[in-house]
Formats: sequence, C-alpha cells, structure tokens
Amino acid sequence: MIPDLGQPYSPTWQGGPPHMAIGDVPLWRRYQAKHALDWIAVYYDSALGEPAPAPEGQTPGQIDMWQRITRLRADAVILTPAGWYIVEVRPHAGPAALGALFTYLATWKAEPVDPRPVSAVLITDQATPDLRLAADKLGIPIEIV
Repeated sequence: MIPDLGQPYSPTWQGGPPHMAIGDVPLWRRYQAKHALDWIAVYYDSALGEPAPAPEGQTPGQIDMWQRITRLRADAVILTPAGWYIVEVRPHAGPAALGALFTYLATWKAEPVDPRPVSAVLITDQATPDLRLAADKLGIPIEIV
C-alpha cells in the first residue's frame, strides 16, 4: 500500500508534531534546528505498509478507521531536493528503533510514493557501539543530538 504521508508541514514549523512522543520532541527540535533549511517539507505520523485485517462484521467506517490505526507510523518523513528520508526519533535508542526503520524502508520500497530515492535516519541522544555497528550494516545513519 502506498504510504499515506498526510499533511505537509513547513520545515521550520514549531507546533507540536502530531503523535510524536513528548520525550522525542526535544531531540526532534535539535535535529530540525540543524537541518530544516535543507528540507522542502515534513510529514508527521505518516502511515506506511499494509493495515491489519479488520475484524469481521465492521461497518465501512469502522474498517476505514481500523485500517488507518493499524498501519505502521513513521515519526516524520522529510522531503529534500535529494529525495525522501524516513525518520525515527528515539531517546536512548536501541535495536527496536533500527528494526522500525528497516521495516519502514521495506514497506516504502515495496510501493513508493514516487521514484525519488528513500533513506532512513535515526535521531537519538546516545548510541551504543553495538547499535552503531548494526546501523552501519543496515546503511542507516544515526544522528546524535
């Protein structure tokens, strides 16, 4: 299923990112302050991948809601002149953050929004040597902010 990016936001928008965890926001703001001038647009809480099958007996409206809430959710998707970046923001990031990004990339590549290249980036405040090793093997950069 093609990603549902949602509403585009200005790269410098300072409102509360939709559905971004409160603890993630300070990291996001630091990353945004360093890079936003290089961006075209930002999309928050973008839906990726296939929804889970809806339970039987649901109305069409309930099925639509079920499909919306059971898709994967990227913290942010950034459009730059060079292409797309799927972003995971996670304080004290561990292997689950890389697993999420790896999965987001796979679903995007299965049905991309457009032909521009897509990459991922993990934004965190610390990374262990093992996390850095795994990220390097997956080709996912980690940005410490």
